[in-house]
Amino acid sequence: MYKNNVVDRGQLYFSLCQVAKQFESGLVILDAQQQYNIIFANNIFANMVEYSNDELIGSTLSLLTGPLTDSNSEALILESLQLGLSLKLSIFHYRKDQTAFWNELSILPIRDHESIVQFYIVAARDITDSINVEALITVEREAYSELEQGANITDVFEHLCRHIATTLQKKSYTCIFLINQNRLKLTASNALPEKMQKIFHMMDNLNVDYGSFLQAIRKERYIVHDLAQHSKEWAKILQQNGIEAIWHQAIKTPEGELVGIFSLFFEESIKLPRPSEIKFLDRVAPIITLALKYFNQKQEILQLAYYDEKTGLPNFALFQNELTQFYQEDYRGVICIIEPGEYQRVVDLYGRQGGDALVLQLAQRAMFIPAFENALIARYTNSSVILASKHTIDEELEGLLHEIIVEPFTIEGKSVYITLKIGTSNYGQFISSTEAVKRADTALSVSLKSAGTTMKVYDESQVQTLQLEMEVLSSFSYALKNMEFTPVLQPKVNIQTGQIEGFEALARWFSESLGFVSPAIFIPVAENTGNIHKVDRVILRKILAWQKTRQDTGKQMYQIAVNISPNHFYDPHFVENMKQLINEYGVEPRYIKFEITESVELENMIRAKGIINELKAFGIAMSIDDFGVGYSSLGYLKELPFDEIKIDKSFIDHLTDGRMNAVVRTLIQLSADLNMKSVAEGIETEEQHLELQKIGCQVGQGYYYYKPMTLSEVEQLLDYETLPPY
Repeated sequence: MYKNNVVDRGQLYFSLCQVAKQFESGLVILDAQQQYNIIFANNIFANMVEYSNDELIGSTLSLLTGPLTDSNSEALILESLQLGLSLKLSIFHYRKDQTAFWNELSILPIRDHESIVQFYIVAARDITDSINVEALITVEREAYSELEQGANITDVFEHLCRHIATTLQKKSYTCIFLINQNRLKLTASNALPEKMQKIFHMMDNLNVDYGSFLQAIRKERYIVHDLAQHSKEWAKILQQNGIEAIWHQAIKTPEGELVGIFSLFFEESIKLPRPSEIKFLDRVAPIITLALKYFNQKQEILQLAYYDEKTGLPNFALFQNELTQFYQEDYRGVICIIEPGEYQRVVDLYGRQGGDALVLQLAQRAMFIPAFENALIARYTNSSVILASKHTIDEELEGLLHEIIVEPFTIEGKSVYITLKIGTSNYGQFISSTEAVKRADTALSVSLKSAGTTMKVYDESQVQTLQLEMEVLSSFSYALKNMEFTPVLQPKVNIQTGQIEGFEALARWFSESLGFVSPAIFIPVAENTGNIHKVDRVILRKILAWQKTRQDTGKQMYQIAVNISPNHFYDPHFVENMKQLINEYGVEPRYIKFEITESVELENMIRAKGIINELKAFGIAMSIDDFGVGYSSLGYLKELPFDEIKIDKSFIDHLTDGRMNAVVRTLIQLSADLNMKSVAEGIETEEQHLELQKIGCQVGQGYYYYKPMTLSEVEQLLDYETLPPY
């Protein structure tokens, strides 16, 4: 097949076919040596033109041409093929069922090692629906231009009637009738006398047998070249008004449905139409059909252009138009973008229709808030609404927005309570409408990172934070490759004795380009980009290396807790990878503990239980972190064999509050009943320490005891410190 690295024609064809099969648009291969015949067509192309491969192979691109295909474009294609040139153009083509479409062709010559064109690759794309300002048919460009400019179908058809009458150069009246409820309605005509218009507008009075007439017209055309020989009453009425002959041409959809008739009324008897005239009439009917279809589609688009299809709410395009009007009238106020915090969960439970119902109810409730009377409101994204009010941002605004969620929302007959994430910005004279929306969007991005119902007002620092996040994202791959992530250890102290029982490893990033990057910045970025499991592995690897050194030098070993993200926890290879990594360093598994947040319970409790049991069987201890701040179920906790419960700092900060103190006592008692160790996080004062000691908490962690330390600082602490620092 290969000689001196020269690819022969057969191998070249084979390679092209392999590429074509993977192409994401329609594609054919033409043989430049065999009259540009199609020798290969991928499935996308065959489906687009609705020809089978057998029908396509051996034919040429002219198979797709039809009565409205532009001959100049055909000549241009042939010229490019003959000269071996690349070409890109749009051409009017026809599918097998003769439905027309605009086909965007990209033709590329493929040459051999001697620069002789052997094949042409032709990529094809149906662009009919994406072209909304060009004419569907070149010869009727003016008519389609009128439609684009908003003309009604009557005006367009009257233009068409005038054009047809001029082209035929016969003394006749050209009319287009559309069928409405099985009755013919005169829609357009060319210079039809008023008395004739009145007659046609009263077709029912002509005693027309619609059934037989429409049945006859379904045969494509209905011709009476001499009405004097016709006995029907309607024929006599037409004769009395100077009409001697008629041609009717059926207007059908591609599916064969009769939607109207195109008619020529002659003031003198005529012969049967000549072949050229038949051909002309045959071309007119599809033009009318396409124009009607285009008009109907455009009407639908105009109907939908400014309203959301699923909810009926105004969409963002209409919002922008009306906000521009606000600016012209010199209004000033606030733009709010509101998103339910639980939108995705509602969609997961009830489907997209549930999400649509939630957004609609949200908008409806916002409309009834007095401050938003006469406000603009629209669906902004799938999950949010946007409103522009003449109300300015003040302390009352957030309270007013809270009124929206006082009562539950109803989704499929069930009550659903939600939180709101709100971003706001002022708009007015010195802030463009585009910038105001952008600012509210930025504030919403910040609000989405906060728990509970939150409203954020735009300020410049939010942009700086987002810019930093983008810089962090850009530097992330380099940081992973160069092991810039490192652990710091925070001791976990026995509250009763003051002795260090173990440590928690916390990830830190010291970037070569950015300096110190806060975990509050890089951890969300790692989670959102799917890189958090890589950070987990880097931290665990460095911890294992440190423990290996202590183990080999005979130093006292401590259990170190490493945080594992939920996504990493549910990775199919998680357990296997963790075992392999720990075995690689030869550290006893009992000196490792994995901390996972309580959210893992909600994803798949049965699967979580299996993973935890497998890790514990290997010797790894398990801890549930930040317990109580999410959606934990005590039933889940009973089922999952954790060794430790970590009570979140938010509880410890409010120990002096009687109700919160009771919650902490309950959690400590719960851990004891389940044979789990209780650990209090974020202890910062002696009062907190003494209270926790009093109520029986076993282990504490926080700045009151020790701050997070580097591995070398921990070495010094363990080697030289013998007493607790408090």
